[in-house]
Amino acid sequence: MKLKHLSAAALLGAAFSLPATAHELTFGVGLLSTTLDSEFEQTISGNTNKSYHNGSSTDLGGEIALGYVWTINRGFDMAFELFYDFNSSEVKQSLTEGTNFGLLSTGHAKHNINSVWGLRILPGFFVTTNTKIFLDVGYASIDNELSLKSAGTTGFSKLTDSKDSAAYRYGAGVQTQIYDNFSLRASYVVMDGASALKVKSDNGASSVKATPTIHNFAANLTYHFNI
Repeated sequence: MKLKHLSAAALLGAAFSLPATAHELTFGVGLLSTTLDSEFEQTISGNTNKSYHNGSSTDLGGEIALGYVWTINRGFDMAFELFYDFNSSEVKQSLTEGTNFGLLSTGHAKHNINSVWGLRILPGFFVTTNTKIFLDVGYASIDNELSLKSAGTTGFSKLTDSKDSAAYRYGAGVQTQIYDNFSLRASYVVMDGASALKVKSDNGASSVKATPTIHNFAANLTYHFNI
């Protein structure tokens, strides 16, 4: 009997040409525990040294997500999701007195995030028929604001800066099917590498920067629409 041998390239090509067993659209809602880590960098007029301060705050938030999932032979899938996070984390930090900065003996900075939106890619590997582990990588846009307050005053001054800071996200999680088209997901994600907010004094000689890093623990309930 003559045996036929398949090359490694042929086997690899066959594996990647296997038909998809499922295409799905998904809609998910989630509960977030969001920790905002803020690094403050203060430059004082007439001083070449910079002063650094770090603050942190943890709050609860929510999330909605729309996605598409391509499953291959129940062993591997790839999900693409647009997400929107409702956040209200806020960090307040005492600052060193700054000459010509409009601050009194002690000043405070407030850094807060209002929301985060973006795109995430979730490659998943099934460990049982209904449960998978997945990676979470993607892009995030952080809506955040930095404002300053002088000691002895109420409210924060008009020295503010707000913008959407672009960041990258990375993390991992686990997802399991609980009933028909419903699944539960738990994940941990970091959003890092965002550009800093900056507030300058009137004469431009002093400044404060704030750079956000976000840590999210999330629990999501997702409904899957077979297509």
